[in-house]
Amino acid sequence: NIATLRKRCEAELARLSTRRFASELQAIEGLKPGPAIVAYEEFLKKHQADPGTSLDQWQLFDGLGLAYAMSGKLHKAGPNFDKAAQCGRGLDYGKWQESTFNLACTLAAQGKPQPALKLLDTVLWVDYITRFDPKGKKVRYLEKIPKDDSLKNLRDGKELKELLTRYAP
Repeated sequence: NIATLRKRCEAELARLSTRRFASELQAIEGLKPGPAIVAYEEFLKKHQADPGTSLDQWQLFDGLGLAYAMSGKLHKAGPNFDKAAQCGRGLDYGKWQESTFNLACTLAAQGKPQPALKLLDTVLWVDYITRFDPKGKKVRYLEKIPKDDSLKNLRDGKELKELLTRYAP
């Protein structure tokens, strides 16, 4: 029945959202990009056999992607954002959406507009279908995309304008 299914789903989400390495990963987030890359890579080596829960892994790979992106190493940022998005699929949609957005920004900055636009379309679609989510504490990508500097390569293109218009309220 529905009540049993709901309890199972809630229990599974709680299990996936449990943190084992929260304090260790949060300490790395406070570092500047160069030292953060070193610390994240050391964390990966130290916990190679058990990198933690899906939420730990999402934080690890999204953080590593951000550190690489801020260091200008976009070729290393993209694969980490992709791994973070994969980890985020089992979590709440906001985690997946954030990493997918970061991957789109990385691709745009690398001069790969078509894959970036495809990912932005998906991010905006999720934004659109979850706009009435009672949690209400999520980023609105429809507002963020036109302002994000990493998407400046796409900003004047008709494809991005059409995409933003399609999802406008």
